[in-house]
Amino acid sequence: MEHKKYPSDSIQIAFEALKRQSIVQRSDSLDDRLRRLELLHQAVVKHEPQIIEAMKADFQKPETEVVLTELAPFYTEIKHQKRHLKRWMRPRRVSSSITTLLGQSWVQTEPRGTCLILAPWNYPFNLSAIPLATALAAGNTVLLKPSELAPHTAAVIAQLVASCLPPEVAKVIEGDADTARALLELPFDHIFFTGSTRVGKLVMEAASRHLSSVTLELGGKSPAYVDESADLADTARKLVWGKWLNGGQTCIAPDYVLVNHRMLPALLDALRTASEEFGSVDASGDHFCAMVSEHHAQRMQALVASSVAAGARVEWGGSLIPQTRRMPPTVITHVHRGMSLMQEEIFGPILPIVGIEHLNEAIDFINSDAKPLALYVFSRNTHKTAEFLKRTSAGNCCVNDVIVQISNPNLPFGGVNHSGMGHYHGEAGFLTFSHQKSIYKQALWLNVNRYLYPPYTSRKARLARWLLGWLR
Repeated sequence: MEHKKYPSDSIQIAFEALKRQSIVQRSDSLDDRLRRLELLHQAVVKHEPQIIEAMKADFQKPETEVVLTELAPFYTEIKHQKRHLKRWMRPRRVSSSITTLLGQSWVQTEPRGTCLILAPWNYPFNLSAIPLATALAAGNTVLLKPSELAPHTAAVIAQLVASCLPPEVAKVIEGDADTARALLELPFDHIFFTGSTRVGKLVMEAASRHLSSVTLELGGKSPAYVDESADLADTARKLVWGKWLNGGQTCIAPDYVLVNHRMLPALLDALRTASEEFGSVDASGDHFCAMVSEHHAQRMQALVASSVAAGARVEWGGSLIPQTRRMPPTVITHVHRGMSLMQEEIFGPILPIVGIEHLNEAIDFINSDAKPLALYVFSRNTHKTAEFLKRTSAGNCCVNDVIVQISNPNLPFGGVNHSGMGHYHGEAGFLTFSHQKSIYKQALWLNVNRYLYPPYTSRKARLARWLLGWLR
């Protein structure tokens, strides 16, 4: 499918229309925002069949996975927004200090203005529609660029948004990396980017030229630690499901597993059994998602080959299925930090297993790398779990499961350092796309601060010293 090309002047015109409307929308009511959310909600319901077909065309994503990982999260999020938006928008009174004792202080949210959303290809609908809905809930105008690597889905998103919202409120622009670069030259009030750490740095650099605020949802090598008390059969099912969901192309998928050397054979047996139960050993069925492009498929093959050349052992899988861009679930052992497989985010159906001796070694292994987006712990030992969570850092954590932490809109989602910056989902997303404006209203009947105005007499100096002593 050929990418659409947008002339730079068309992008500029679209941006200026959004900018003008953003000023108008500052005075919007709760009902105005709810109406836009409802229009978007119903448009998605109407376009469900097209969304499912588009993702099948883009990377053979099974319908069940589209429903569970693309549509269901959007409906959960937008219903949560509509239910709580009135409370989120309400001005929040705060207590006073000694110098503001006679007045009133409160915090009032206002839209950031015109927001740019640069969406990724791996969950092309979910990671476009949820930030879009959140930005609208906060009262912004939005320019959304879906990924060119999922062109059929991008086209459906453009059609869907155009069918329910005016172009001066929300505009979808399709295009490739050149289009993204052109968009980043514009002075957006906020930029929301989901993608790789490498590109995230470029986005942040571009944003700095206009001092645009940014949210970076990145990735990294999200580890899973399995301790001696874990239920291996249950753990294996969850690891297999979470790792090979969406063909492994999930930013919070378990990237590698840390397990005691003595437990390694038993964990391998449990992983193979779970793969057979799920019918995913050969990845030939329609329930397994393909790599998004031939380039990504070949990258997976290269990671396996380079690891084997460096001494790793493929326990099963490892070979691409011709003409399908699919690789069977692949488990690799005897890996070490020097391999490419252990230096970059895998983002595919390859699961390295790293043998360790004890908890401290696992913690040191994780802490020797950049902070991950997600961290998983499988254990029935509450003391060890608490120790592990306390001594490691990650964007989000999940104990005795994988992936599902992202499904709760009450949990802020975001990375830390190399794995991201800022949060969204639920109220955290609303605040991300809002400016929290501090307001103080002084009482007019008595202005006690006038006793500290210049000229600074000895009496005022004594008063200032008294105040300082009281504050101490």
